[in-house]
Parts: sequence; structure tokens; C-alpha cells
Amino acid sequence: LESVINVMFDMYTAAREQVAEDMEDEEDVQFASSCLKETSDVLFKMTEIIGSIIKLAAPLFVATLWSLCPIYASMRTSYFETESMVAACFYSDLAEFGGELTKPMFTSWLPSIVEMIDHPSSTVRQAVVYSLGVTAELHPDVFLVFKNEVLQGLHRVITMEDSREEENIFATENAICALGKIIQHHGESLDIGYEIPKWISYLPTDSKDEETDIIYKQFCHFAKLHPAHVFGENFELLGHMLTLIAEAFQSPQVKDETKQILTQTLQDIRTNSPPAAIQSAVQFTEHHNGNETIKQMIISTISA
Repeated sequence: LESVINVMFDMYTAAREQVAEDMEDEEDVQFASSCLKETSDVLFKMTEIIGSIIKLAAPLFVATLWSLCPIYASMRTSYFETESMVAACFYSDLAEFGGELTKPMFTSWLPSIVEMIDHPSSTVRQAVVYSLGVTAELHPDVFLVFKNEVLQGLHRVITMEDSREEENIFATENAICALGKIIQHHGESLDIGYEIPKWISYLPTDSKDEETDIIYKQFCHFAKLHPAHVFGENFELLGHMLTLIAEAFQSPQVKDETKQILTQTLQDIRTNSPPAAIQSAVQFTEHHNGNETIKQMIISTISA
């Protein structure tokens, strides 16, 4: 396997060097990228295969993975989007599926991965912010040093100009999800009184990505453990939260399991909220645009 991988990398490197010789400006880079497209597709597919190897049989390929690290490391700051993308994906696979076995491999990468948060390519940003969310969740000891820098970067990605446009929405929703993971797994070292309301202000998502399902699970988690930061000290935000729940029920990305968790959240609201707050929230929800069937289901659940 290692021999095959090395041959494929050699082929890509040769093609890359051939088209890169005459690059002088951005137009040359774009032209070179188009010339490399077929070879780049091979690089991307090869990285997917390596990711599967990490997921399914990392202990059998430790030496191979170590040999790949410098190759992918050289691509992190590449001017070719595909190279930066596969470097971020390789890091993500090591962090998500390699466990303690691959930790020594990806730990030294983290500073440069953090720097890639602001990459000009939305596809690279998406891969980077996803991988940082994985690191925060699965490797909190490694992540902790970079927590504040990553938080600032994720807020930038989410609030950048045109962040909700089609070309950026996947990166934006992955950043919202990654931010939720940081709050969830590092809450004890955060000002959650600031971070949770700020995170909620980024909802609803546009339901373009599968991360939407995770985001609404995070919402339910925060509502259960930190109700004052979600609904307000005096439940003054309850009506708005009900409209977010309604948006979740309408999303094609939200799974049935998550809808059951959302229903439990509604039942908890009914149990723990003052009658006056529920009445005010119901009135707010009734005047909100949305699917009437879902609105009535929500109102009947919290009013039962």
C-alpha cells in the first residue's frame, strides 16, 4: 500500500512541478490549478482512502501514516486550494479516527491548522473548522492551549460578509457546530453567559449541511443544563426559542431522534416555566411566520 501511495504522490508532484514552473501571479495559479484538476482529483480520492484506512485499521499502518505526515504537512500553506484542503482533511482524519495512536502525528500541526481558519477558500475553511471542532471534543488537552484563538476565529467565520451565501454556508454551519462543541466540552473554562447567547444568536441554520442535526442537539443540551442562558433569567426569550425549535422541526437535515429530543425539551419547558411566561411565549409563536401545523404542535405540547 505504501508503495502505491508513494507512486501516486510522485505522479502528482511531477505534474505539479511541471505546471508550476511559470507561475508569476494569481492568474497563473488559477491556470495551473485547472491544468492540475485531473491529478488533483486523484490526490483528493487518495486522501479519502487514507482516511478510511485511519478509521478502520490505523494500528496496522502506523509507519505508513508517519511517512505521509511530511507530505501532507508541506501542503498546509500551499497556494493550491486542493492541497490545503487535503492537508486539512488528513489532519481531521488523524484527530477524529486515530485516537491516541495518531495523537503525536497531528499535535504539532494544530498551530498551522488554527491559522487556516481564515483561508480564502470556503471549502478549506469548512474542513478546518470541522477538524477544530473534532479536536475540541476528542482531544481537549491538546485543544485547550488554542481555545481562545479558535473561538475568535470561529466567530469571524460565522459573521464574515456573505457568510450565509451559498458558497459560504457550509463553512458557516460547520463553524457554528464547532463553536457549540467548544462550549459543550470546555464550558468550565469559558464565560458561558456570553458564549451561549452569542451562539444562539447564530441560529437558525439554513439546513444545508448535516451539521444542522448536531447543532439542534447542542441547543437541547444547553437548554437542559443552562436554561437561564438560553431562555433568559425571567424566561423573556422563551418565545424566540420556540420559533427556533419550530425551525428545527421543519429542517430536512434534523433526524427523527433529534426531533424526539426537541419534543422532550418542549416538555421540560412546560414543566419548568411559569404559566405567564408560557402564555407570553405562545402569543409570540402564534404571530411568527412558519408552518402552522408545527406551530400548533409546539403550542399544544407546552400548554398541555
